[in-house]
Amino acid sequence: MKIKVVPKEIKGLRDNYILFNPEFLSKLNITAGELLKAYPYSEGFYVISSDIVEDGQAYLHPKYFEKNHWEPEKILNFEKFSVENFVDIIQRKVNGKSWTPTEVHSIIKAIDNNWLTPSQLATFATACEINHLTDAETVSVANAFYEFSAKLNLKRGPVVDKHSIGGIPGNRITPIMVPIIAAAGLTIPKVSTRAITSPAGTIDSVELIMDVDFTPEETTEIVETTGGCIVNGETVGLGQTADKLIKVLKEVHLDPKELMIASILAKKSAAGSKYVLIDLPTGRGAKLPSKQEARTLAHLFSRVGHELGLHVESVISPGIKPIGEMIGPALEMKEALRILEGKPASLSLRRKAISLSGIIFEMVGLADRGMGAQVAEQYLDSGKAFNKLKEIIEAQGGDPKITSEDIPAAEYKETVTATKDDVVYTIDSKALRLIAHTAGAPQDKFAGVVLYVDRGEEIKKGEPLFEIHASSSSKLDQALAVAKENPPLVLEKMVLEHITDVV
Repeated sequence: MKIKVVPKEIKGLRDNYILFNPEFLSKLNITAGELLKAYPYSEGFYVISSDIVEDGQAYLHPKYFEKNHWEPEKILNFEKFSVENFVDIIQRKVNGKSWTPTEVHSIIKAIDNNWLTPSQLATFATACEINHLTDAETVSVANAFYEFSAKLNLKRGPVVDKHSIGGIPGNRITPIMVPIIAAAGLTIPKVSTRAITSPAGTIDSVELIMDVDFTPEETTEIVETTGGCIVNGETVGLGQTADKLIKVLKEVHLDPKELMIASILAKKSAAGSKYVLIDLPTGRGAKLPSKQEARTLAHLFSRVGHELGLHVESVISPGIKPIGEMIGPALEMKEALRILEGKPASLSLRRKAISLSGIIFEMVGLADRGMGAQVAEQYLDSGKAFNKLKEIIEAQGGDPKITSEDIPAAEYKETVTATKDDVVYTIDSKALRLIAHTAGAPQDKFAGVVLYVDRGEEIKKGEPLFEIHASSSSKLDQALAVAKENPPLVLEKMVLEHITDVV
């Protein structure tokens, strides 16, 4: 059936709608809720009935006109399309059965073309969470994600990358690692994200010093010129099909490990990486509470990566406390710049960036096993890494002369001091995240928390413990109240548990 379509954005609806006048729908013998496919294009559209549409035409989201270079009034040939086959495939996993590579490909293609409803996607994710995927299924998902992804066509190499599964405040090692690695002559196209649960994501921090939104072609040019980049995954479009699924996973609070691994490794492949280092922070407050869980995940990363032609290694890193001393987008960027400048800053953040960079050097043969950290430290201490960052900043449209002193601070601050002499037993990352969020991070770039003490440190009455930054007095007061109810510092306890009932 040939129908005239016009661009019209309808707020509150999913992008893949097609809006018809009710009487016109009746003439076409189409029912609201059906799926139409525009032949010969792959897009599928859900039929919605509305009186706002003129009889004899239909509304589509403007993005399809931009993507396919359609005229404002375009005649398209539509045909009815059934998703029953995809529903049957999902049902197989619900029943605990395994998928063939063909079935996996069909489902991922359906996700890529927006053929599945949110409820069908949620059912797919739930089935993967409960019944899990085999290694073979995970590889098939990763291959399908890769097929439907944009790609970087890099000529220089070797191409390396690192990925942290996140969840730890202040873990801003990417702006330090990328210039160290690129300064050594390796290629590292770092495609990063905004914060999901933490007070700052890499992109939230890095966009304070340079542009991060680039197309795959622009990203390729930046990397070919400088050897590295730090760009926004939302705009570069690597793994966009996986991101559609991840969005649903967040909404239903699911995290199937196999889908996560398939998504991460497919994106690395799409970026052209051959060597990938996975950072698995572990401990109380981290996504992986135990080392055994981390080891299991590391082995799965390696097995799937091998099947995809990637050399994947993993590190289990401490996740029981923040890595850096500054938490929040601007604060974390400031701390990373201070380390690159050679100024006093978090020793743990510096050590982690050096250690992980060193392991990558060992993976590609740039350093002998056990000697990589020394090589990485030389690139950092010599200033070569900071000079490389300046190159990347300039290539990404920023001011290469920027320093840590140029990062603005929040207008409102208050320091919380010790009320007695004591010892810091541990630091509660969850409480720190809550305080920073309440202060306004990551939406407010300058909100956050600065830590002045560490685990095991002796403190004296009146000494500063931490400082809260906010852009309004009301946000600051709210964050202080949260800090009082959820203290981020746990002081030393001589009694961990008192058991009174003995039978």
